[in-house]
Amino acid sequence: MRATAAPAEPAVTSARLEVQALPDCTTREELAARVTARSRRIHFDDEAATGPTVRALIASAPHGGAVGELVIVQPDGKTSSRRLAAPSCAEATDAIALIIALTLDPTSAAASTPAAAGHPGAAPLPPPPPAPPAAPPPTPPASPQTARSSPESSPVRPPAAARPVEPTTAPNQEAPPSPSADHEPSVAASLPAPPVAAQGRFGGGAAAQEIFGLVPGALPGLGLYLIAALDRDALWSPAVVVAGTHAWSGNLLESGGTAAFTLDALTVDACALRLHPARLEARACASALYGRLTAAGSDTYSQATASRPFAAAGGAVLLSLELGRFFELSGRFGASASLIRDSFAFAPTVFHRTAAVTLAAGLGLGVRFP
Repeated sequence: MRATAAPAEPAVTSARLEVQALPDCTTREELAARVTARSRRIHFDDEAATGPTVRALIASAPHGGAVGELVIVQPDGKTSSRRLAAPSCAEATDAIALIIALTLDPTSAAASTPAAAGHPGAAPLPPPPPAPPAAPPPTPPASPQTARSSPESSPVRPPAAARPVEPTTAPNQEAPPSPSADHEPSVAASLPAPPVAAQGRFGGGAAAQEIFGLVPGALPGLGLYLIAALDRDALWSPAVVVAGTHAWSGNLLESGGTAAFTLDALTVDACALRLHPARLEARACASALYGRLTAAGSDTYSQATASRPFAAAGGAVLLSLELGRFFELSGRFGASASLIRDSFAFAPTVFHRTAAVTLAAGLGLGVRFP
């Protein structure tokens, strides 16, 4: 009797997992748990420097269901990606977990049966086809003596040397293939084709706004803006908005005289994140403003006019509401740190200094294509 060595246990695969999704759709912990339920040989460690990097993005589709995107970067730089659509976030999460398990641990038997993981959102794969039933052994022909026997006689027994009959198939009909690793069902075949991922959009319009902190009181103004955006069915949807503004304060009575302010500025908003529930859209942006502020003094002993540059940088939130197919109502709120802070005075009294943080709020009407 010879002893055979047990097969070596496959090594544990350590990988980094990055998940981008809204909390009400799925979480990193949920995706990691579904992968672990399929394979105990996959371990997620964000500090791992040698294993592959797994990036998953799961989001709700605007017209129902969910879409998912999976990117796996191997240590040698080789990248593979998959896109899929599913009826719900739970099923999209389960499908991505199955793809991760099959990719990082192809030897896992549990990876091919998601229903065994105990997740209600996992749909079981079809079972292998049953083998055709064996035909019963032929009944030996009755002898004349047997035919004349009475009903109470014992039944005829088959010969002791009778052999089982091999299963037969009908003519021109192939026997179903036996289940094996070469005939494992494909995950991609059970997933519907993903919808259109992104759409470019351009637009523009006019807006009225108020700026606070730059001069005493509010500084009202009017402006024009242009927008170029890539609308995606995901949180990351880039856009750029460029706006020109002309604002003025009128005559302000201050200690020592009357002051008037005028601002001509250009604002650039660079947006990366987008939420799009129904007809409402919200974008989070980084913002920068550069312009020239002119101050004029009157009703004083020494009338003068001076112009100074002004710059600010910060963030902004852009809102828009679709009004039909081509029109939209837009809103903007921004907060920026003043990079240039000047003081204004009717000598020797300083009546105002630019605030450290300036605020801006605006409302506009625009068009969009398409």
